[in-house]
Amino acid sequence: MAGTESGGARGKAVADRRHLRRLPTAVQAAGDAVGQIDRDLRVGEIDWSISVDSTVMRTHQHVAGARTLVQGVRAWAARAAGAPASST
Repeated sequence: MAGTESGGARGKAVADRRHLRRLPTAVQAAGDAVGQIDRDLRVGEIDWSISVDSTVMRTHQHVAGARTLVQGVRAWAARAAGAPASST
C-alpha cells in the first residue's frame, strides 16, 4: 500500500514540498547555463510565479483507494440486488 514505507504519506508530502521549493532554482540555473535568462528578463518574457493546485492532492487520495469507514454492502444495494430486473 502506498505510504506505508518509513515516513508514510506525510513523509512523501514533505518531500514533494521540498522538491517544489528547489524547482525555481533549477529552472533558473538551466536557463542561465545557456544565457537566456538575462535576455528574456530584459524583454519581459519571464514570470517566475509558480502555482500548485491543491485539489490535485485531494483528488489523488480518494482515487488511490483511501480507506473508507463502510466496508460492507449497503442495505439499499442489497435490496436492489434481490429485486426483479427493471427497464426504463
